[in-house]
Amino acid sequence: MKLIPFIVLVLFLSCGTSENNEITLAQVGDEKLSQSTISDILPKGLSATDSATFCKAFVQQWIQDQVLKLEAEKIPAPADLDMKLERFKNQLLVQGLREKVISEGIGANQNTKTDSTQMGMSEEVILESKKWTIWQQYQTELIKKYEAEGLIKKP
Repeated sequence: MKLIPFIVLVLFLSCGTSENNEITLAQVGDEKLSQSTISDILPKGLSATDSATFCKAFVQQWIQDQVLKLEAEKIPAPADLDMKLERFKNQLLVQGLREKVISEGIGANQNTKTDSTQMGMSEEVILESKKWTIWQQYQTELIKKYEAEGLIKKP
């Protein structure tokens, strides 16, 4: 069902096909946005209208990002770009780990609900508190593990 608006959108936005018969939805400079890229990230369960809206918005955002990237590449890169990229990559990896740990921790503690009206706190505050506690406990345990294995050296 959600393929119909996607196909219409592809036909509407299509810039052509590449040599491997991949449909190109948009192109900025040498960069091409393929149909398969959007297919891979299209959220499951969207209505036909929402799928078309998502695809159209994604294509527009992709074009904007590519144009800005082209313009940004005209200026010299900062000397510490590699270091910033490494830090950003690490932050993304840690954020993924954090989400996994919290998700698993909350899933394991579903039976330990606290009555928010008794405590005078909203459910959101309680949930954020649980997330913070789970993450802090995980970090503490991980640091102890790495110390025990001799992988952490302190001056």
